[in-house]
Amino acid sequence: MSALLLAAILTAWLGIWGPISPESLSRWQTLIGACITAAGVFVAAHNVTRQMRAAARAREEDRLERDIPGLQSARVLIGSITPMLLPPFGHTDGLKAIEYAGITHHRGGLLKELERLIPAAPDQVRRDVSGHLSAICHHAERKEWCLDYIRRVESGAATGEHLVSARQQLDACERQYPEACANLIAYSEQLTRRIVRGRVRLLLLRREHERQLGL
Repeated sequence: MSALLLAAILTAWLGIWGPISPESLSRWQTLIGACITAAGVFVAAHNVTRQMRAAARAREEDRLERDIPGLQSARVLIGSITPMLLPPFGHTDGLKAIEYAGITHHRGGLLKELERLIPAAPDQVRRDVSGHLSAICHHAERKEWCLDYIRRVESGAATGEHLVSARQQLDACERQYPEACANLIAYSEQLTRRIVRGRVRLLLLRREHERQLGL
């Protein structure tokens, strides 16, 4: 780049002022030196910028290679649960599906269970899955408690002092449990799209890297 810039300066000089003499060259020595220095700075800055971009691409490639398997493991775990969340399955089937997936301590220890089952998944993904599963378990267990209480009241095994509240909570759970199931299914679809985008981005980064290496 410096040589090209110097050649351009000399060409412009010859075209405008004619042949270079030692006397005229000494008068423009400072300007020529400054131009060559500027060219060197430009080349150095360009190289540093290129290296920084290459390093950023390498970090992104490493992140994708690390995250994609974790996202895939989270999607597989959710995929083992979601079939039993759809009608005609009920709230107890949802609890059984979560237990069949290997989650045995969902009361207060769900995040630790997910750290054991999907350790490669990003921390935020585990927290998201934990939140969705917690909502499903909460509404399912609350619905089961309300149904059991209402049955005991109707059979005379319990007093009806909380019957109105139990029916209200049951109505709320009838809405909230399907919504929680739908949210988990939607999150699984979101993970699928994220995995696809990550794989495409990773492929593009690898091709760009190979192109820079001339492979």
